[in-house]
Parts: sequence; structure tokens; C-alpha cells
Amino acid sequence: MPRWKYILYYGVLREGMILFFVIKLAQLLFDYKGFLNLYTSIGGLIFLLFEIMFWLGGGFVIGWFKHSSYETEYEMLKSMEHF
Repeated sequence: MPRWKYILYYGVLREGMILFFVIKLAQLLFDYKGFLNLYTSIGGLIFLLFEIMFWLGGGFVIGWFKHSSYETEYEMLKSMEHF
């Protein structure tokens, strides 16, 4: 799988978006009125946009680190086959 696909799927979509939705669900369940008051205002929607960008960026970083560590592990295992 190409690096960018791996990072997009396993990092951004799986890690970043799943964590984002879990946190938003927890916020909704623990403070329903506060959640609605915040995200029904213009400032809250702008804040939500920044939160989405944060979690997408965080997912990218997680995906990149995962891909790099798996590639390193693969190269190490491949080099051990020659012994």
C-alpha cells in the first residue's frame, strides 16, 4: 500500500476521525446543553472547524509514525532473512 494511502486510511480516517467522534460523543453525553449552546453559535462552529483540522492533523502524524515504524520493522525482518 502506498504511504499516502496508509496514512490517509490508518491515520487520518481511523485514528483521527474515530477519536474526534468519540470525544464529541462524550462531550454530548456529559454536557448536552453546553454542547448545543457552543456548537449552535458562529464561534462554536469556527471552533469545531479548528477541532476537525486538529484531529485530521493528529491522525496524519499518527499514520506517518505507524507507517515509518512498520517500514523499519519490515526492513529489519527482511535483512534477518539473509542469515
